[in-house]
Amino acid sequence: MDADEQRLLEEELHRHGCRPEIRRVDSGTAMAEALSGRGWDLLLVDWAMSGLNAEEAIELYRQYELDCPFILIADRQSEDAAVDMMEKGVHDVITKDHRARLLPAIRRELLLFERRHQRRESETRYQALYD
Repeated sequence: MDADEQRLLEEELHRHGCRPEIRRVDSGTAMAEALSGRGWDLLLVDWAMSGLNAEEAIELYRQYELDCPFILIADRQSEDAAVDMMEKGVHDVITKDHRARLLPAIRRELLLFERRHQRRESETRYQALYD
């Protein structure tokens, strides 16, 4: 995602009441640094980054054992390629020509993330009571 696309995305999110902290990276090293530095609520990754491809981004996501949603933004990819990415851990693939799906996908994935987090907390409390 280039700087102009990022600006448009930020504007769209702001129009819908979201105030995200966005960090743009363009290499595996920069992504590794960003992922190791703090917890993230969501990863939006452009399939066609110049210095980092989708496969490398997925590998870093796995390496850092992140639980946050991972949404891949693609120019145009085949359905088979999108399914392959989702089997590797991506939560959704949004094409740039269907950008209207992005905000609903973000909301859905953040809600599912929160539910997973709550379920894990409940399970931890349950285990503490009965161990």
